[in-house]
Amino acid sequence: MASSLWMNALAPLLCGAGVYLLWRSWRGRKLLGGFSAAGGWLSVLAGIFIWASAAGGEFGTSYALIAVSLVAWIICALGVERRQAKPARNVDVAVADTLGDTSRWHKWGTFVTAGPIACVATCLVTVALSGLLPFASGNRMAFAALAYPLAWGAASVWICASAHLARNALILLAVAAVAAVFLFM
Repeated sequence: MASSLWMNALAPLLCGAGVYLLWRSWRGRKLLGGFSAAGGWLSVLAGIFIWASAAGGEFGTSYALIAVSLVAWIICALGVERRQAKPARNVDVAVADTLGDTSRWHKWGTFVTAGPIACVATCLVTVALSGLLPFASGNRMAFAALAYPLAWGAASVWICASAHLARNALILLAVAAVAAVFLFM
């Protein structure tokens, strides 16, 4: 019990130190005689290994990756600099027409369409398509689990790259409705 407690305390410290060393290396501030990148990666890997030994392979790796992400986020948040916005440049009229609407409502609409709407639509579509595959049920679930994030990412990129937000939102909602009818009727 005591060794597990020490291992669970040491693992996040190693992960945090590794992320800090990687950040220092990325910022060009050399620590450890220029070996901060190698030391950072070794520290992160040691933290993953220790956490996997203490909590099991699945949970330990998940905990370590979550810790690495949180520490990186905290380091980035602490290093934020507030700067004045640069004055707007003169933009060619032809270029400005291709930029599309940049109002606050359009940004929120893009966020909602690329986020929850695309999430639900691609989830329903991948589950519906996996039901049509000639595989065993476990393989169909694995397909849906692997295809869903790829489909959501592709739909989100499509939404963000297009200037036709309302049309794309309606297409996603229609596709989600068809998939829902297929799944639940």
